Amino acid sequence: MLYIDRMKKFISSCRPAFTRRFWFKLTLVYTVVSIVGIKSLISVFDTIIHYQHFNEAMQPSAVLQTVTERLKPIRRLIASAALDTQDIADAPEIIDDLMMRENLDDNAVADHLRSSSDPTASYVVFDENDRPIAQHLMRADERVIALLMTHRAAVSGGEALVPEHLPHSVFINIPLSVREPTKKGRIALLITAKFSIAKQFYRDEDWVSELMPFVITLCIVMSGYLASKNFIRRLRHITSVSSAWREGDLDQRIIDNDADELSEHSHNLNIMVGQLKELLGLKQQAAIQDERTRMARELHDTVKQNLFALALQLAAISSKAPDLGEAKQNLLESRLILKQAQEQLVGVIAELRIISPEQEGSTVNLLTLCENLESKFNVHIHCVVPPDLMLPDSLFFVVSRVIQESVTNAVRHGNAKLIVISVVKSAMRFELLITDDGMGFNPTLPTEGMGILSMRERAASLPVGTFSIETAPGQGTTIAITWEEHLSEV
Repeated sequence: MLYIDRMKKFISSCRPAFTRRFWFKLTLVYTVVSIVGIKSLISVFDTIIHYQHFNEAMQPSAVLQTVTERLKPIRRLIASAALDTQDIADAPEIIDDLMMRENLDDNAVADHLRSSSDPTASYVVFDENDRPIAQHLMRADERVIALLMTHRAAVSGGEALVPEHLPHSVFINIPLSVREPTKKGRIALLITAKFSIAKQFYRDEDWVSELMPFVITLCIVMSGYLASKNFIRRLRHITSVSSAWREGDLDQRIIDNDADELSEHSHNLNIMVGQLKELLGLKQQAAIQDERTRMARELHDTVKQNLFALALQLAAISSKAPDLGEAKQNLLESRLILKQAQEQLVGVIAELRIISPEQEGSTVNLLTLCENLESKFNVHIHCVVPPDLMLPDSLFFVVSRVIQESVTNAVRHGNAKLIVISVVKSAMRFELLITDDGMGFNPTLPTEGMGILSMRERAASLPVGTFSIETAPGQGTTIAITWEEHLSEV
């Protein structure tokens, strides 16, 4: 295993960096594409030149000159009476050699036709009486047959023309005798040739070498495409995650397992966003705590002072007018309500001044909350909280409100004397238990207040939160709330 790890580290250290790899591939692709592009342009120009030569070679005059040159030996033999028309009819290969295969290498016009197309020749041999004695038809076309069978007055040098109804063709009518054009017979030829780019491609014997640059270029272009595709995929992933950050979702992270500069850049961005999220959380907590402190100060300096002044006024009325008749009872009840309001206000101010869980810790804050509730309701509260408990503000707010509501109900409606509050953490799950020794109640009967419904709704707002209550008349009450810890809360 140690040897394998060392080999992996060595291979990783030898890998070229992303920038060098990218520029190397880019340079290689552009170089090969440029070379093949230049070669392709040369091939295009070469094809254009061959096309021009082919068109020149397919001119009737050029074809007539070529065929006439090939017929010179035959015409000399006919002139010397060593060969007649019947002999030509018996040897059709003589006519076939007029436009194809060997014996044409020394003729430029014929060479252009042969190298740029697949020429075909249809012919009819006429005797001195202008009767067809031999024929070879490459195309069984009535127009071709009619053209070849047409009786023409052969001139000494022969005639050539382009038929209007037969594309890519040249018609030639040549007498076999120069001195007596109408006495020794004639040959009617129809030569068809169409320029072919494929023929141009295969005209060289080494056509494989012509194809290899294109194959190599295709492979390199595909490699460059795959490399750029991976690069574009990584950039799009970074763009997608950065867009989520811009929308406020700072929990997204860039996943890039490659070992190059772009991966290192992505890792640094992840660290930066994590630090930014932590900073924003601290600022939010500081803002919340500042606002709570301001509210506590305002309540202390305004409402609490006014309630204290009102209490002094009621006490003065009671001392100055001892005999108030029926109003005396109302005055006593007002003083009692005022006292309760002062106690509740003191509790609210104390709760507002509780330090944020992220700053002081949830354990200290819950213990402080229990102490405030204990002094407020004059009841014994035993609070058991893990020493390392840390809850986000949102969860701590729900837990503290459930504890307040439970203690208030236990004291006011159940006359409880002892309340036990405990928070238990197991793996990724929390459980809050609140047990009192009050009178209890029948949970199947409807209640007038909103306390239980409020606690149930708050529990439902927790991550995978549950709420349960166990009670019976004369047996006290146990409230249980559970929730799960999310990774984003750690």
